[in-house]
Amino acid sequence: MWIVAWLAMGLGRRPAQAVLRLVVLHYFLFHPDTRRRSREFLDSVGVAAGWRPVYRHLLRFAECTLDRLFFLRGEVGALDFRQHGHEHLADLAHRGRGAILLGAHLGSFESLRWLGQARNLPLHIVADVRNAVRIQSLLARLARPESLRFIDAGGSVVHVALEVRAAVERGELVAILADRVSGPRTVAAPFLGRQAYFPAGPFLIAAVLGCPVYLAFGLYFAPRRYELYCELLAADIHLPRAGRDAALAAVVAAYAARLEHYCRLAPDNWFNFFDFFAPPPAPPVPPSSSP
Repeated sequence: MWIVAWLAMGLGRRPAQAVLRLVVLHYFLFHPDTRRRSREFLDSVGVAAGWRPVYRHLLRFAECTLDRLFFLRGEVGALDFRQHGHEHLADLAHRGRGAILLGAHLGSFESLRWLGQARNLPLHIVADVRNAVRIQSLLARLARPESLRFIDAGGSVVHVALEVRAAVERGELVAILADRVSGPRTVAAPFLGRQAYFPAGPFLIAAVLGCPVYLAFGLYFAPRRYELYCELLAADIHLPRAGRDAALAAVVAAYAARLEHYCRLAPDNWFNFFDFFAPPPAPPVPPSSSP
């Protein structure tokens, strides 16, 4: 990682990308589980998953990871951006109102953070940094301090919720990747012709705050183009006491349907290399002697 970062900073993006191809080849050859998960996903979106599409899938992940460095350092002159629906962000900036952006492990969320900064809208990303300690450590040492706006999801739920509320009340944006289960409560929804499980937490937080909720995705198309999408999911997520579970299931299903749409636009941008459709493990049952 340090060799690639050194090449990127010293020689530029293209030489670093050339080295990435060798790194990805190593993973392609020696990580069969990753190949299998890639193939399973590509099959689910109708891509014939031979070795070329699988290798390209892994390469897109590596390229987006490399570009995180350029986004965090504010060095994006080599990249091409095309925006769709970002009048929503302009309106938020004009009104000084905060909002929640729901994304996924699809494409690059750092590209959207950069866009928020360009529009004078500070954007915080809720992330469990324990999942990629070495990469986060490297980026933290090389990035501009003002680019590192993270809310650590590894803490208590109450702490995370309070930080999200404080940022929204300041008129800032909070991005939550709502496609990966990290807590005990999940919601099942149709996704790519199967049943998948999504975390309830992001939607419950948005309902409590009563703020607008947008979908946001930054899809990467080689060699240097990012298509940035923003659309309204709900002006206010309302979960009535009567029928609360049904209302929650409906909004999660709406999110899953739009996520599927963007997955089909760029299948090789899907970066969940695990069994996404597996049901979450059941919470442990305490011993009968416990209070």
